Amino acid sequence: MMERRARRGFTLLEVAVVLAITVIGSLLVLPRWNRPVAVDVAGADALLDDDTPGTLLARALVTARGHAIAWRQVVTVRLDVPNRTMRADTSGAAGSGVWYEVPLPLAAGESLEPGDLLTSVTFDPSGAAFGPSLRVRHGEGWVAVDLDALSGDVSRRAR
Repeated sequence: MMERRARRGFTLLEVAVVLAITVIGSLLVLPRWNRPVAVDVAGADALLDDDTPGTLLARALVTARGHAIAWRQVVTVRLDVPNRTMRADTSGAAGSGVWYEVPLPLAAGESLEPGDLLTSVTFDPSGAAFGPSLRVRHGEGWVAVDLDALSGDVSRRAR
């Protein structure tokens, strides 16, 4: 009598079925990684919807943070105080380079301190922020535009 030996491993058909299921699953998930994520900045817009000093600068930073989260890109905002310009650019795998370059978003009578500052603020795709607090001078006082490093939230406080 001939003994039957137990076979080990998978048949070619079983491997093909598992591979097909994996490919179909990945095709369903991959396109979602390239789509922008909806970012709710309504609360931030309500906070920044006034004419107090530093509002325009804070709104510009909130917009850059929203772009970083929505498009899953690192966004770096460079503030060139002597030339009074602000430039935002994106980097990373899906980065597109310069996003925009505009005059420094300060209202009439406002200035960024110190005046010889060339600074940058970087927003991670998670929303986290890396950069200094900024001081906007207006008249006799100033307003600090603060960035929370962990959450990336932008806030203002008067001095």
